[in-house]
Amino acid sequence: MPWSTRRVGEIPIVETIYAGELSKNDLLAAVRATLRVAEEQGTRYFLADCRGLSGGHSVFDLYAVGEEVAEQKPHLTLVEAVLLPVLPGPAEMVSFWETLGVNRGLRIDLFVDRHEAIAWLENEQRRSAERETRSA
Repeated sequence: MPWSTRRVGEIPIVETIYAGELSKNDLLAAVRATLRVAEEQGTRYFLADCRGLSGGHSVFDLYAVGEEVAEQKPHLTLVEAVLLPVLPGPAEMVSFWETLGVNRGLRIDLFVDRHEAIAWLENEQRRSAERETRSA
């Protein structure tokens, strides 16, 4: 399996680590598992570690994943920090995913440093909590 999903420590963030070649079916399975873990943990914050990704899927596959996310979580603004792949081809695909997600109302940002990505997610959580407190 070219991916794994886990919760990041005590932080309510679900991390999915991708490695090697990732087919459309692998990608869909990973997204479904990630969303399932997020629902179990009661979070909408994600860290996608794509540093080890080498390809295997297409723009059309990413579009299908976007459809899947939109169908499963239409009422939530999902927030995702994505660690860019080292290889240029997969990095272009991740950039396309960012554009696709943002166009669908997701909050996505790209990073090369894991600590910066987690700090950004923590800041997004804090800002969201502050907005909820003000509106209550």
